[in-house]
This record gives sequence, structure tokens and C-alpha cells, in this order.
Amino acid sequence: MAENENTCCYISAFPVRSAKGAFAWVVCPLSLQRLARDRGRPAPELPELADMEAFAVPALVHDGKIVLEEYLHEVKGDLPPGILDFLADLVPDDPLWADLGKHLALVSDEMFQYYVEHTCEVVTRIRINDETGTVDNGVLFNQEQLPSECLLTGSLSLRHSADFGHLDILTGKLADNANLIQLGGDETIGLGQTSIHLHQIGGTQ
Repeated sequence: MAENENTCCYISAFPVRSAKGAFAWVVCPLSLQRLARDRGRPAPELPELADMEAFAVPALVHDGKIVLEEYLHEVKGDLPPGILDFLADLVPDDPLWADLGKHLALVSDEMFQYYVEHTCEVVTRIRINDETGTVDNGVLFNQEQLPSECLLTGSLSLRHSADFGHLDILTGKLADNANLIQLGGDETIGLGQTSIHLHQIGGTQ
């Protein structure tokens, strides 16, 4: 993108392991408020939450509790009204994300931060020497990766009309590739495959 274009991106919904329902997409008041700000619309009304409390859809709850990763949360009730609708029009149109309403939980800002910081996938890798085609001696490293089905949202603002040409290029590439694009390195091992969906808000993207 050109230097006159401003972008920012952050995690809005993060998938974690759940004892019931296989996994849960967790959100928090802060992530929803930031998303509301970028979308130019009010956030759903959000209740106060302690760290070991949560609101969750019934499919994730057993005996009034929900287990996310190694933590047991007391469920204070069903998901507050409006959160599912607030997110639904942002997610990809595919069978997995169509089940968003079966896998959604609201946790505190602090627990959301913990899950994002400590439950990413960590993969041990090696480096291949380009000349010999074998493993470099002593080159063993860990790589931290965002889990699949992580929902990243952000805003793209264009300051000058000429910059819209870059946006046309991006939308054209997305249209040609079913909204899929590869970001970052490690393309050869299948990382960085991202589904991008653009929404226009008040004359901006």
C-alpha cells in the first residue's frame, strides 16, 4: 500500500480449546468496543465480568461451567443479546463460521489477553541449508503462530483519491482468488493463508 494509506489490524475473536463443543471463539468487552469504534456503530451492551466468569452459548456449557484451555469459568448466563449479530456479518461465508453461534463466549479483557498471549500454536522447526539440501547443524527454533480460524479485523483509510487505485488492485486480486490471499513468509509450508473481506463504512474501507 502507498504511504498515504493507514492500516491497523487486531484480534477480535480468538479460538481456544473447550471441554464441550470442541472449541470456542472468545471475545471480550475491549475487543468488541474497538470493533464498534472502527465500524462507526455502538457496541452491544456488555456486562461486568470477573476473570473466572464468562457468558457463553449453551452448546459450550456444562453444569453452569465452561472449560477453556485449562481454566474453569463460571457461566453467568447466555451470551448478551446483540453480540452474535454484531459479528455475524464480518465472518466468512463458509460452513465452519456459519456455526459461530454455537461456539461463542464472552470473557474478561484480562482472560482474553491471556489466551491470545499464551495459547498460540508453537511449532519447533529446523532450517535447511540451501547448498547441501540437509539440515543446518544446531539450527533448531520455535515459531509461534496464530491458530486457524482466528478473526482479525482492522481499518484501511485512504487519504487521497489517487490511492484508491491500490484498493482496486486489492479487490481485484481478492475477487480472482475467492477472497484468499497469502500474507507474510513461510508460503511454502502453507502458512499465511488468509481470507479477507472488505466492508465499506461511511465512505471509507
